[in-house]
Amino acid sequence: MELQQLHHFIVVARTGSIARAAEELNVTQSGLSRSLKTLEDSIGLPLFDRQARGVSLTPYGRALVGRASLIWNEHTRAVAELRDMKAMRAGRVEVGLHSVFNYTFGNEVLGAFVARHPLVNLYVWSGSGAELAPRLLSGELEFAFTLRDLGPGDPDLDFEVLAELDCDLFVRREHSLAGRTGLSFGDLEDTPWALCGVTGGLRAFDASSQGNGRHAPARLMETTSIALLMSAMLTRDLVTVLPSFLVRRDILKDRLVALDVRDKPPAVAAGLLSRPNMARTPATQALSQLFRDRAGQLCA
Repeated sequence: MELQQLHHFIVVARTGSIARAAEELNVTQSGLSRSLKTLEDSIGLPLFDRQARGVSLTPYGRALVGRASLIWNEHTRAVAELRDMKAMRAGRVEVGLHSVFNYTFGNEVLGAFVARHPLVNLYVWSGSGAELAPRLLSGELEFAFTLRDLGPGDPDLDFEVLAELDCDLFVRREHSLAGRTGLSFGDLEDTPWALCGVTGGLRAFDASSQGNGRHAPARLMETTSIALLMSAMLTRDLVTVLPSFLVRRDILKDRLVALDVRDKPPAVAAGLLSRPNMARTPATQALSQLFRDRAGQLCA
């Protein structure tokens, strides 16, 4: 049973005439008759009663016509949907976005994509790289624009580095450490910290402090919500480590200040995290390329 045979069967059933169906389908009557005969032979049942003035459905034909119509209509819709996806007249893209990009860069890129392709539905998951990775591995997300420290990554995922971002330690302007210069890591041992999914810098500090016989800094909070981190940083005396671009461009500008420390936090890489050899729709390719084209803004 082939789709073309089902289509021929549906049109003949609707018109009640092989001659009219052949004209509508733009095929010969003999070719159409052979197609119907092949279909009947394949299922071993007669679908039509042939009469002098046309054809009518047998009970078997009446039982099949409804299901055949469903199959053909779904096929037609599927083909149309795929063509629309190819032309980006429809479809959906599911991506991950590291939460530190929610308010500035990420929102700008996603907004530009929506403006260019308004008929493509966009679904965005926000979180840390560790939270987004399982969704990528399960196929729930097509790719993620995220942060990763410059160490080794997940061997089951590809990370395409698009920018290397400087990081700094930040406090609110009212913090007692805000005006001090030449701070050492030891000066921060007793200071509570808040972190937002950028633990690579803190791990590096841990290693440095332990090598110098010092203790790791106190940790008050670690969250994947940049909004929660910002609220905490602006209302309490906390230290955080963040990519410097975030504070330069976000609503935090002039509200958080970078500490003058001798040991600067290590850089973090920003880029595209994805499963290798994953098939990508034109919409997915367009959005990932938009992130590539604009990643340089993060270093500006």
